[in-house]
Amino acid sequence: MDIPGKDVNGIPLNYLQMDRLLERLIVPKSVTLKVGAQVMLVKNLEQGSLVNGSVGTITNFSTSRQALRKGISVARIESAPNTFQPNLEQGQEEEGREGGDENNPSSNARVWPVVRFTNGREMLCIPLEFTVNSPLGIMEARRDQVTAFLQFGVFGDLNSILDPTHPCMGVKYSQIARADSGACQGRFGQGV
Repeated sequence: MDIPGKDVNGIPLNYLQMDRLLERLIVPKSVTLKVGAQVMLVKNLEQGSLVNGSVGTITNFSTSRQALRKGISVARIESAPNTFQPNLEQGQEEEGREGGDENNPSSNARVWPVVRFTNGREMLCIPLEFTVNSPLGIMEARRDQVTAFLQFGVFGDLNSILDPTHPCMGVKYSQIARADSGACQGRFGQGV
């Protein structure tokens, strides 16, 4: 969900201005994920254990209520006390209702990816805030999006590039990333 903010003069931004600002974010407007996909965090969640760049695999999709019942923690930022923290009482209230609010991460109507990270931790990745702020700290635009993205969609298949049997071994990733460098020209085999 995208939300426009205000400019430095306090004037609300329109949706076109908001879209231009949100193009700068690493998080896209929509994400398609599936069970078994390798994903990478793009936001620090827990200092020292689940940080930007942590990788894992999507094990299933779940509502926050189902995840909490199974003992799976729900993504939130440690330093952000106002970040959504679902509780079982809230989930039990919604149990009697059909559907729910699709924009509410705790709603029974929405499922989010459960990710098992390489450190063994399992977490439900609900949408968190990504903002564009003015130099004065005023929120100009906000995007609420899940924090886990396809690992290969962000940086390419680094694991295969670092594989010693890979035909481009020894070439720096920065050289591979630059299409005009020619560093790997003719070095990739068929289908790589």
